[in-house]
This record gives sequence, C-alpha cells and structure tokens, in this order.
Amino acid sequence: MSEARVLDRNFSASNGSAAQVGYSKTITQESIISVSKSIPDSTTDMEITFDVPYSQLKAIFIGTDGDLTMEVNHPGGTSTAADQTFTFAADQPLVWADGDPLDNPITQDIDKLYVSNSSGAAVQLEIRAMLDASP
Repeated sequence: MSEARVLDRNFSASNGSAAQVGYSKTITQESIISVSKSIPDSTTDMEITFDVPYSQLKAIFIGTDGDLTMEVNHPGGTSTAADQTFTFAADQPLVWADGDPLDNPITQDIDKLYVSNSSGAAVQLEIRAMLDASP
C-alpha cells in the first residue's frame, strides 16, 4: 500500500530579518527503511545491513548529531573496498528526493553500510529511505 510523505526544505534568517523561503514536496512510497543507531566513539567500520535497491529509491535522508564517516557498499562489496564514502557533520544531513535538480547521491543498489566515529563522543545516526517497488 502506498503512503504519501512530505519533505520540507526551508531557509530563514535566525534574526527574522528575511522572509522564510522553501518548498514542500509530497513523495509517495510503498515502504520506508529506517536506521536509528547510536555509534560509539572509537568505532571503525561498524556494519549495518541496509538493503536498498537503487531503482526503487524515491527519497533518502541521512543525518547525524556529530562527525561520522559512512562507507556504502553495493552487493558483493567489503568494508575495505567502499563503493562510496560520505562524511557527515552535526546537523548537516544529506537529503535527496526523486525529481530534485541534483543527481541522486546514491549511485547503485546498497547492501551494507560501514560507519566510523572518531569524534570523541557517541554519534546518533538517522536514516530514512523511501522506496517504491513499482517505478
């Protein structure tokens, strides 16, 4: 069963001197894959199973509350040979939705994620991948 979700993106000045601008986009998806995990400090290549077929990805959000490195592996990959690497800082998420003017940052099917944290404290990782099985 499909379900609609709204993705909001906004910009506003903290002192209120500029009008808020932004847009909302409604995304219809059949399922959501979620990860909500605390990554301890001094973690290297913690494996997280994250099966996401590229052709079904409608939107993705990846955010952290601290510095974190994430390696993306496609089926058959290993933690020592990442297919893609993303570096995150606190409150600077990666957000993409089908139809955005920029290309999807995920380039192939995903099998596993490997996350590393050397920030000095535990880091909370939040991921939401919205999928449509009938694109």
